[in-house]
Amino acid sequence: MINHKIHISIIVLAAFLFGSGAMGQATTDTVQVYSADQVITKAFVKINDNWIAHPCTIGKNIFIVGVEEVTTPAFGALVKSQFTVELDGSVRELFIPKSSLAAISSFTKESFQQMLKARRALEKSIKTIDKELIVQEYIFKSPSSAAIPQIIAIRRNSLLEYAWTKIQSAKKANVEAIKNGEPGVSDPYFAEALLWKDLGRHEEALANFSMGSHIAIKNGQNLYDQVEYYREFNSYLRAYLQSPLPQSDPTTEKDAALVARRYFARGVSSYKKGDHSKAIEYFTEAILLNPNRASYWHYRALCFRANNFTQRATHDITMGIAIERKYNQSSIVYAALTSVQGADRLWLEAYRNRQNIPILVKANDPNTTR
Repeated sequence: MINHKIHISIIVLAAFLFGSGAMGQATTDTVQVYSADQVITKAFVKINDNWIAHPCTIGKNIFIVGVEEVTTPAFGALVKSQFTVELDGSVRELFIPKSSLAAISSFTKESFQQMLKARRALEKSIKTIDKELIVQEYIFKSPSSAAIPQIIAIRRNSLLEYAWTKIQSAKKANVEAIKNGEPGVSDPYFAEALLWKDLGRHEEALANFSMGSHIAIKNGQNLYDQVEYYREFNSYLRAYLQSPLPQSDPTTEKDAALVARRYFARGVSSYKKGDHSKAIEYFTEAILLNPNRASYWHYRALCFRANNFTQRATHDITMGIAIERKYNQSSIVYAALTSVQGADRLWLEAYRNRQNIPILVKANDPNTTR
């Protein structure tokens, strides 16, 4: 039995490097790739000037890399393959009848280099796309509701509610302008970032700081006009690195956790119905109210993934796993994920099984070693 499981890229490379050596003298630098369109039971070997039939077993659809083609009076066109046999103490190359093969494509040294160059360019583009994607996902996900988040409503502060409403109105108009090809402005995002900063909600604050910076830079705005924002951003980022998890307000913590559970239940219900956009709204409310629950992040990650917001999904699942591990919430998460099965569960578990997800630390935690 001939071993056919040979990686094609190795074969092609070998054909280029050893075309005049172990694989025989090729008549051209083009390497033709075929597929066996039937089970091949007979090949041919050349001993001196004689062609001899040799029994073999080459399965259907096996790759055949042909580095040379010859025409024989008795057997017609034969393709020298990558397979060899040992006869009479010598290694002989197997020639396959061309009539048994279907051509796939051909490779040359030049095309091989072009493909490598194209792959490098593609990898660079993918990195650029990934860098921009989470920003674009955030900008183009228009606010579907002007409702005041519960984390703000619980405080019963009319000025805070008024500020939120005005900011959302400005953001909605800004998103529509961007969708229509207009440059948009960064101020509403910076304003919301400062609001979330005062509420102690790191993730939302950082997201809005990032959006404001992205729009300002993309539009070529004078950065000196936003210098105060950037100072706030810099100091806030330093604080975030020391204490990545949002801190709860002790005066509202009990009410917030209770309401968060209600929103989470509504989110799970919407998730089961397939209404992922509505579920995102519910899970976002739950996260804002009680951000230290890993399952809230896990479920929102699934909904972002279902809506093709891939970067935001990756962000959420990473946050969820980090919280789960830091606060030993595995048993709670396991119970919460009973509704998640199939492809969604496989995707979640693939991330949860990773060992390189960072464990978040809080500043001044005597029980945490760095």
